[in-house]
Amino acid sequence: MNRHSQRGAALILALMILSFLAALGGALLASTALDSWIGKNYQTRAQSLYLAEAGIEEAREKLRVSGVPADAAAPFIVSEGRQVWVRNGIADALTLVSTAEAGNSRKTIEAVVRKGGFPENPAPHLLGRLTASIMANASDLLAGPVFIANYGWPENYRVLVVDGDCTLETGTGYGLLLVRGRLRYSGSFRWMGLLLVIGEGAIEREQNASGDIYGDLFVARTTDAEPVSADLSGIQVHDDPPERTRANASFPYAIVSVREY
Repeated sequence: MNRHSQRGAALILALMILSFLAALGGALLASTALDSWIGKNYQTRAQSLYLAEAGIEEAREKLRVSGVPADAAAPFIVSEGRQVWVRNGIADALTLVSTAEAGNSRKTIEAVVRKGGFPENPAPHLLGRLTASIMANASDLLAGPVFIANYGWPENYRVLVVDGDCTLETGTGYGLLLVRGRLRYSGSFRWMGLLLVIGEGAIEREQNASGDIYGDLFVARTTDAEPVSADLSGIQVHDDPPERTRANASFPYAIVSVREY
């Protein structure tokens, strides 16, 4: 091979190498751009999902504090990047529709929620779950024995759980009281809201004691199969739905089901 042929072959080889490097560089740039696009797309999708989820949680808290809105056509919550509507559902359930946008991504979450609290006529098999919910949302959780005269006030209905025996003395209580042991009453007491004796299911009366309950009284024995032992001779229970509602007011709306799209 002469010198000119060698130079031509070397030039061709150099051009081929440069072409390969250019193609490789282009492929790397395209791959980097694609990775960046995928990463940004994933980030905006995640942001829209988090915003929609946050809208559901914000709406649950606002429902607990302010109640169901009168105008269902207007957004219940409007904030940066998201809106939440409240729709009537089946029975006492509500549907929250939270829509959020981040970049080019849009996410909608529908959550069916139901107000927590103690129902008027609970099914026996639900008592364990109901008492667990009350204990989780208690304003005060005390170990017995406990003596109570006055508790809460008209502007602040509270949730008190006594894990043991409790004695109600002369005074007034506002809210929900759950007694896991024995309930005793002495003097003259008045309870506004819900009085629950679930566990030992026993109520004892001291001599000449009396009481008035405005709302509801519920007694159940869950420690064994023995019947309840409740001396209610001095107690008057006044059926008062508004008082039951006030006693349950502090409980949040629980999520029953979720759908996202």
